[in-house]
Amino acid sequence: MTNILHIHPAWAGAVVMISKGWDAVSDPMMGILSDNTRGRFGRRKPYLVLGGALLMVSMALLWLPVRFEAHWAR
Repeated sequence: MTNILHIHPAWAGAVVMISKGWDAVSDPMMGILSDNTRGRFGRRKPYLVLGGALLMVSMALLWLPVRFEAHWAR
């Protein structure tokens, strides 16, 4: 982040810290949600199917070519 995007190291560390904090909160919440899910497909299968579909979309978008030159930055 600091070398490629030229972000100040303190901001780069804050980004990593916030993402780890959100992970520490959201993982137990998702565990409770999936443990309490009662459906005809089971407890976790709907989340696996939805997560797999979202993962395929995000992987496709990851390789989408993006132009970083903005017209307003000229």
